[in-house]
Amino acid sequence: MNGEVDIESYLSKKDAKLGRVIKLVRARRGEPMRPRASTETSFQALVRAVIYQRVSESAGATVYSRLEEIAGGKLTPTRIGALTTARIRKAGLALSKSTYIQNLATWFDDNPKSAKRLPSMSNEEIVEALTAIPGIGLWTVNVLLVFNLGRLDVAPAPDPIIRRAVQLVYGMRSMPSAEVVTKKMQSWRPYRSIASMYLWQATKLKITQADLRRGR
Repeated sequence: MNGEVDIESYLSKKDAKLGRVIKLVRARRGEPMRPRASTETSFQALVRAVIYQRVSESAGATVYSRLEEIAGGKLTPTRIGALTTARIRKAGLALSKSTYIQNLATWFDDNPKSAKRLPSMSNEEIVEALTAIPGIGLWTVNVLLVFNLGRLDVAPAPDPIIRRAVQLVYGMRSMPSAEVVTKKMQSWRPYRSIASMYLWQATKLKITQADLRRGR
């Protein structure tokens, strides 16, 4: 099931309503949804995820670039660890996010062996290790798993964008809980990451229930 057509066919057979979303997104984008190969370190990817949370992509990119300028180059735990909270905030970050980024740097410096092992650890092990860092939640770790480590079976059920997409696709009157979405996702194994990427893209493309009914 590694071919790009096989994954879409597999998901569509497992869930016909998800299949309609996949068909529409593919028609508008032309290419399948896949995590792009990442050249960032796990630390850089996590810092980026913290910065990008609840802001637009363009705003997040600006802040990340400013932080690199302040740090004096590509972000590393050592460079971030050398900065005060006040200096980090000058990139355009709130106190909370600045503190979370410092907490990440501290963990990577204090746990070099675990940090080095992250790419080879299971999803569950990574979640357990990183969510123990103050300020680092499941959303941030899921971003690392999918977009940095390329894991194909991550279930970001608590993500409000995914929950809204599930509400749209299944015609629900209200936004479903993370628990309801988790149950919906069970049939998408082992490609829950890919299915979630299609759902996220459906909201970005502003696909409506009318579009889903028409199939275009």
